[in-house]
Amino acid sequence: PSGRMWIGKSTDGLFSYLNGAMSHFQPSIENTNTLSDALILKVYVDPISSNATRVLVWVGTLGGVVNKVMLTKSPFSNFMRNENPLLLGKGAVLAISEDRKGTVWVGLWGGGLYALMGVDGKYRRIAHYQHEPENQFSLPDSAVSAILEDRERVLWVGTKNGLAAMDEGRKKFVVYRHDENDSASIVGNSINEIYEDHSGSLWVCTDAGLSQLIRGGEKHHFKNYLHSLKDAHKTGGNAVTDIMEDRSGNLWVSMRGGGL
Repeated sequence: PSGRMWIGKSTDGLFSYLNGAMSHFQPSIENTNTLSDALILKVYVDPISSNATRVLVWVGTLGGVVNKVMLTKSPFSNFMRNENPLLLGKGAVLAISEDRKGTVWVGLWGGGLYALMGVDGKYRRIAHYQHEPENQFSLPDSAVSAILEDRERVLWVGTKNGLAAMDEGRKKFVVYRHDENDSASIVGNSINEIYEDHSGSLWVCTDAGLSQLIRGGEKHHFKNYLHSLKDAHKTGGNAVTDIMEDRSGNLWVSMRGGGL
């Protein structure tokens, strides 16, 4: 609502842009109340914990640390802090999201999925999920690249080897993978982003194209969109990296090497 733009660079820290002014934040050896790492991979503005007087921003880094940034009505530079950084284990932080119960979900490259819960302003780890080869209800892969809770309170988790859905009870995952013999299966297994539009439609960006979830029954199916049929299910012409809806209801799709 403030119109502030957040920009995380892979080598140069965190930027904040508002009303023509750019602020730049980097790690500092002398000051522990700064970013833990200049290699920023994910920035997530927390819609649940933010209110009219403060904005909570989560920043994920290559080093596997989640930084908690609080913005108040006072000058932002005085409130940039890294209180109790949450070191989650090996793997860069690729995805951050929060569900309606206030649980913050963090996905790591190779480190699986973590659940964090806040109590009195401090967050602690309450659950950790990884791929278990002998368990069909586990994550399809431990490289977690996208997380979203939809309006039905299903937690969707995108990995580099399939899409997973966890019910509201957070007990087990239902896994969706591409099947060459099933045109209604998800278009690809390497997931880049998950997005829900204003109508409740779920969109999944993969390295092989864009999939729209078609709900129905115990296990859903998909309608798939390809930029180039000859590149179907290959990394290249169909690699969709992100999707966003504008105020008019138009969906904008970005592609790796293919523009917007």
